[in-house]
This record gives sequence, C-alpha cells and structure tokens, in this order.
Amino acid sequence: MIKIKDYEIPNQVTELSIEQFQKVSDISSDMGLAFVDKQIKIFECLGCPDVWDEVSAKELKEFITAFNDVPKVDFEFTKEVEIDGYKYVAFTGEEFELSAKDLALIEKKIKNGESDIAYIMAVIFKREDLDKKEHYAEAHIKQKAKLFSKQPAQIAVRYIAKVGQEASNMVENVAQNND
Repeated sequence: MIKIKDYEIPNQVTELSIEQFQKVSDISSDMGLAFVDKQIKIFECLGCPDVWDEVSAKELKEFITAFNDVPKVDFEFTKEVEIDGYKYVAFTGEEFELSAKDLALIEKKIKNGESDIAYIMAVIFKREDLDKKEHYAEAHIKQKAKLFSKQPAQIAVRYIAKVGQEASNMVENVAQNND
C-alpha cells in the first residue's frame, strides 16, 4: 500500500482484486490518455478521491514512483479456489495446460475487444461438482466471472501470462506454416 494524502492505495498484485487489476490494466493500455491522466485515473479507481488540485507535480511524481516500486514476485499456478463453499479447479495434473476449447472461448472474447481477466479465470477454473455442459454454459461462465472478479489478483497472474503465451504461440506457428 502507498499513501496519497490520507488515502491508502493498493499497489501490489497481492493487494488487488482481479477486478481492480483489470481496471488498472485497462487504464494503463488506454492509448487515448496522456501519462499523467492515466496515473490519476489509476489512483482514483483504487480509492483515492479527486485531490489532484492539492497535489504538486513533484508530489505526484513521488506517488507514481512509490506506486511502481514493487518487488518482483514469481507467482505459482493456483490449482484450486474455494468460493462460497464450491471448489473450482484449474487443473488436476502436475502442470497447467490450456485446453483448445478454453483457448477458443478466451480468444473469442479477446477478439471482441474484451480482455476480461475475470472471464478468463471463469473459463479456466471449473466447478468440480458440474459436468462439461454446465461448465461451458454462457450464464454459468458469466456468473463465475462475477465471483472471480472479487478474488485476489495474484491467482490470475500466471494464468494470464500462460494464455498470452499460448495465443501468441498459436499465431506464430500458423504464420510460419503459411510461409
């Protein structure tokens, strides 16, 4: 946490929910915003009200530096999560492997311009008491995405990296095969 005026702002993945992490990611990648606007919007979405007319440029620079000064952490894959008494499992073996069906659903969402981390987690984590048909039902995934948005962001970090890597590898391999 960092402090801006009298407000504590989470600045580490271990302190953010998936929903907050998504908002920060969306703001950070918004090419229509100038750098300072991005920083202010990030601080505001994390709980700091509009205090910017009381903050000098020098102070803002210190806040930005403090916000970005986080230790590098290598997160592990979280195999399972319990939410509201239900167990959600991402994989059962030793290593996580993204299924083709999961990748297709995620890719479809991203292609529609929606890089929704909670949705990705909802696709990957399957409730252990449901069958495949129930798991892949659109309404079920939508409901799970709401549940996952409130979970700690640290459980999503490795999965987001893996999904990005898989999608990139797929595009690269297809491009090479078409040459």
